[in-house]
Amino acid sequence: MELLEFDFRVYDADHKAFSLPIGTMEPPWFPRWLSLANMAVRQRGGTPDAANMLYSWTLQHQAFEDVVYEEYFVPTAPFMSRQEPDYHFKRTISEYMRDDIIVCAADIGVFRMLTFCIFYQAFFQSGRPLLLGNGLSESMVDEVQRRATSELREARTVSYVRIERVYARKRS
Repeated sequence: MELLEFDFRVYDADHKAFSLPIGTMEPPWFPRWLSLANMAVRQRGGTPDAANMLYSWTLQHQAFEDVVYEEYFVPTAPFMSRQEPDYHFKRTISEYMRDDIIVCAADIGVFRMLTFCIFYQAFFQSGRPLLLGNGLSESMVDEVQRRATSELREARTVSYVRIERVYARKRS
């Protein structure tokens, strides 16, 4: 069995979750957008912390053994320097991540090759109904999304999403 999920948070260069004051409209914009989405999920009764629980849930489940936990920090935009180790790989992954967040993936043929982009749906567009349905004004959602899109396209902010992976064998 294998589970893979992200935790509705954005992390800085030191892999620490951004801590943003509530009720302000200031950068960094993508972490702010995701923070609003996290809050909206919670207010609607959801649990955006499921990724953080995958390992303990699997450990506690009687049907599994040899449980392994891994985490990956995936850059949200190509902000890295050419001198960084594995520059080309990191740049490619960060471009895919950024485009998956802000672009209609159906317009990008390369996404058809990526298994994590099966549904061809941009993240901002899919989160918009959640934010609007949670009482945020359309003008506020538009503004944060516009600024976050610009921030990601310009790769101004060093930011990562954390992917948590758990896999295990079924007990015999």
